[in-house]
Amino acid sequence: MQKLFKASTAATCAAIAIIATVGIVFALRAPPNSGDDAVATVNGASIPNAEIVLAIKNGTDRANAIDTAINRAIFAAAAEKEYGPQAAAAVKSVTREILAQTYLSESSKRYGAEITDADINTWYTQNIRPDDFKLIKAKYILATSRDVAQAAADAAKVGDTKKFEPLTKGDGFLPAQAIPYNLGPSLAKTKIGEVLGPLTVRDGMLVIVVDAEKDGAVPTLEASKDNIRNILVREKLSAKLAELRAQATISLK
Repeated sequence: MQKLFKASTAATCAAIAIIATVGIVFALRAPPNSGDDAVATVNGASIPNAEIVLAIKNGTDRANAIDTAINRAIFAAAAEKEYGPQAAAAVKSVTREILAQTYLSESSKRYGAEITDADINTWYTQNIRPDDFKLIKAKYILATSRDVAQAAADAAKVGDTKKFEPLTKGDGFLPAQAIPYNLGPSLAKTKIGEVLGPLTVRDGMLVIVVDAEKDGAVPTLEASKDNIRNILVREKLSAKLAELRAQATISLK
């Protein structure tokens, strides 16, 4: 939102000049801790303290933040007067975005508060598997045709992997969860020396040979709680979205 409303220095100066010329009257109010939330008024319309909070947090001094908010209010009123239909469409669009974000934010808080330790424990037990954190050392070849990939796989089965490349640099070990194309779970179950593929992937035909593996560090329940809570919140939001979409009448134009 700040980017949408941030005026350049030249525009700000021009706005101040316009204000002086046409004699628009505004009144600076008392600081928000006085009990009055408005920091200024423009033609009788209040500018709430909430409009300057983000700017002040980002390093703008209070006086400049208020002045920018005043200019913004003046331009907003001018837009409604001079460009009615366009202004109404812009307000509708921004309002929809704000309401959607409000729904997501408030629902996330509510769902997060509803999630119990038992829910987190259950998710951890069902989804955290040692194999997912296994460290795998492998090499691969990515071919453009199945024939080439099959020839590489056949060669690898008899120990010829000279055309293969390491899956990762350094010590060559990569966590199963970080294996491209979501192949970690499959590789974690593959025996050392076994050839996996040819597999059809987004970039062509893939063949992988597992060279070595070792156990990785499995995160503890305590260390995982916040992440699991966020996952459960996202699952609840996804379920709610599916419910709301099912109830809605949607047509594409």
